[in-house]
Amino acid sequence: MLICPPPPCPPRSRRTRLKVAAVFAQGPEWQFKGWRWGREAGRPDITPTELFDRAMGFHLMYEGDAPHENVPRWAVTPLRIAKARRYTDAGVAQQFWSALDAFIWHKKPYLLPKGVSNVGAAAAAAAGAGT
Repeated sequence: MLICPPPPCPPRSRRTRLKVAAVFAQGPEWQFKGWRWGREAGRPDITPTELFDRAMGFHLMYEGDAPHENVPRWAVTPLRIAKARRYTDAGVAQQFWSALDAFIWHKKPYLLPKGVSNVGAAAAAAAGAGT
């Protein structure tokens, strides 16, 4: 798990950046200033749209609160926490892990443990969608 802003953040090496699977977005674009992924495209910073194509995006918020104005424009999954029903946090955690697992199977299978293949992943995802 990588939590910013301890240095070096964001990850400096391409090899390390390829291992980033999820990013929590607060909303302001300045949150991604200095993210070196943009340098691969000849720019100083990556755009949030490009970032969320490479890593699963999440936005943590309280139920009933409006998301930051930028969040609906980005491919991020809102995770809504209930202030008065904290016992539902486990369901939100399950939503997070299910979405991240599906993203890794689909976009970053090289992060799966050795010996695990994504053969049958579509069938497993389809079976999970029916529940």
